[in-house]
Amino acid sequence: MPATAAKTKTKAPKLTGAITVSAGASLTEAFTKMGADFQKLNKGTTITFNFGSSAALAQQIQGGAPADVFASADGANMQKLVSGGQVTTDPIDFASNFLTIVVKPGNPKNVKSLADLPNLSVVSLCASTVPCGKYAAQALTQDGVIIPPDEETLGVDVKATLSAVRDG
Repeated sequence: MPATAAKTKTKAPKLTGAITVSAGASLTEAFTKMGADFQKLNKGTTITFNFGSSAALAQQIQGGAPADVFASADGANMQKLVSGGQVTTDPIDFASNFLTIVVKPGNPKNVKSLADLPNLSVVSLCASTVPCGKYAAQALTQDGVIIPPDEETLGVDVKATLSAVRDG
């Protein structure tokens, strides 16, 4: 058996440069915090975020918008970029979402399930072109819940939809 060589500790190279991240609106708070923490630990780095609906972000990237990282709220929009050659590595699932009913503080209409939604005068949903809207439509259909179109307000992404509930 050979003599044990002296162990040398190699220091990780200093990170510098800029990263452009396009991410689904539902990731705004988490990614903003992670970005600030990353920049604090890695002086000389800059992270620029572009938050929005995954569908709009995918369309922007297809149109040539710069993005080093794309964090999509669904696989379909990621696959568009993979198929188009804009993604150069295999995508990795790193988080998951689940549908939630959001109500005004105190739940004044006593909403407990999807079945209660048709009884409301206005329901804020994400547009069907974005993941939160697509998944909400699937859940409503699965439960046989129909919300009349004139009682819906549609948000362009999860943030706009939450804002509509909060702001009335």
